[in-house]
Amino acid sequence: MKVIMKYIIVAVVLMLYLMHFSFLVGEPFEFINPFEYFAQDELVTLESYIFLMLYTAIPIISYFIGRTQITKRTLIMMLTLGIILLIISRMSIVLLIALGIIVLKAIEKIIKSHAQMLYATISMLLITTLIFVIVMPSLILNGAEETFLDVNAFQSYIGTYNESNFIHITKLNLQLFVQHIGLYSVLLCFIVVPSMLLGKVNLKQFKLPLAMIFLTIGVAIKLLIFIVNHNWTQSLIIINGSLFIGLGITLLIDNGKRLKVQDIVITTLYIAVCEVILVITFTGYIGMFPAESLNILFSKSVVITSIMSVIYVVLMVLINNKYNKFKKI
Repeated sequence: MKVIMKYIIVAVVLMLYLMHFSFLVGEPFEFINPFEYFAQDELVTLESYIFLMLYTAIPIISYFIGRTQITKRTLIMMLTLGIILLIISRMSIVLLIALGIIVLKAIEKIIKSHAQMLYATISMLLITTLIFVIVMPSLILNGAEETFLDVNAFQSYIGTYNESNFIHITKLNLQLFVQHIGLYSVLLCFIVVPSMLLGKVNLKQFKLPLAMIFLTIGVAIKLLIFIVNHNWTQSLIIINGSLFIGLGITLLIDNGKRLKVQDIVITTLYIAVCEVILVITFTGYIGMFPAESLNILFSKSVVITSIMSVIYVVLMVLINNKYNKFKKI
């Protein structure tokens, strides 16, 4: 029963990530102010994405992977898959996690594995830097500025995806990745790495109060999104708030155990397959891009990711049972 519950919790976290992924690949988020682009009856769904789904799963996944000793073979597999997924979708947690592991290993060599307080200190310094050096200056400098829609880029973006031409889409994905390298750098340096560092700290006390504090801070930060119309600043606010909300959720579900390397490998492959399916589903290959409405995208995403999560739990339980039987023999 404990094994099933473990995989159900992992499946829920992965569903949260896949809902986030579906939104980013299924909507022209790079070119719009969401509060102006989406219709009035879609705003509740939009707020659900902003406060619960967007980027929230990334610190959770990073935290638990940071606690696991990843082998070189697994790391190479993750890097390879991450690059392939980058070409297909311009974004993937697999590549971010692989790069985060490389940074984490470099930090481990410098400060040694026994220095848990140093891990916590570096993590807090990075999080503080995100707030006071990146988010707050952007809020002050761009808070009153409105980002206007680049109509030509917007139409070209939508047209390319609706062509369903893999070569053209790949070129666009690489172009968009380069344009958003700053955003991905923030995710890597100030979300993935600090979460991994905290995962190495063996927190046994004050988890509940810390979780409540993190959740409160996260929601408070995300509320700032309603007072800005600048795309870059909106993204930073969502990412920063999601870091605290994700870490709050992590502390609530953390039971102190480590994930097995085989669980990491299978889960990575599962994410890769799911991302490819979601890209095909939501980026014009088998339908129009973007979706007719955000509510339709949300409904389809819930159905598809729920099925994926059930398959994941069944698969992991079967593999775990076979592995245990083999060990007994």
